[in-house]
Amino acid sequence: MNKTTLEKEEFTVRLFSSKSLFEEEILRAKSDAHRAEIMKILAVHLVRDALKEELNFLYIKNLSDFTLVPIKNILFKEIANEWLVFALEILHYSRDEALHELQDKKRVQFILSIVHQYLEKYQHFIFEEIIDTFLELVVAFPHAKNAKPLVEEVFQSHLINTKLLPVHNFEQLHTRVKAAINSKNMDINKIHIKMNEINEALAGKNLEIKLKTSLLKTLEQYQLKLDKINHETLEKFDATLKRIKDTMVYSMVNSNYL
Repeated sequence: MNKTTLEKEEFTVRLFSSKSLFEEEILRAKSDAHRAEIMKILAVHLVRDALKEELNFLYIKNLSDFTLVPIKNILFKEIANEWLVFALEILHYSRDEALHELQDKKRVQFILSIVHQYLEKYQHFIFEEIIDTFLELVVAFPHAKNAKPLVEEVFQSHLINTKLLPVHNFEQLHTRVKAAINSKNMDINKIHIKMNEINEALAGKNLEIKLKTSLLKTLEQYQLKLDKINHETLEKFDATLKRIKDTMVYSMVNSNYL
């Protein structure tokens, strides 16, 4: 995009005047599906990296360290950084020029309004990722008696309302997690058995091309199923865990921290 200085300035003004244009050009979001995908990616980044000591239960040491407050600032920085990349690579601003364009308070508020918009509609992706780390922490204990105090703290906190759930203590939660793991592993093993049978058939001599093609296609389908199951979170394999996750998401949505 080779633009004159005046054209770049005019285009920049337009970008920071229209959310739809900014989203399309800077965030590459043209639909709600795109916006949701962006937030799913950002949720993983926030919980697993940028704010892992505040949001990721595999890294949090005490429940008092858990906080949703920094999320807005990090999302603002992520969007601002997307502007910088666009300004440098597409508009050919210098870094100082690109940063200068963000100094206007109205533009800061403009980006914050996009952050608020995305959080209002898609914050549950962040909360779901947080809860996944909590369940992963539970998975890390071979026996319920080995649980760290943090897990007990969470279970007794406002994040889990045991009055609404059939699980009333950590031992019961640990049992459900183990059951979900076993169910997931059974599904995985079933697919492995089918794939091994197909591979054995493919290893046979004088295999007709039509049959070989069919077997390879079936093998590919099983591989896709296997990949999907491997990426499924545990609540997909246990209804109680699903209720726990939904309850925790509800608690976070209504926490008024965002």
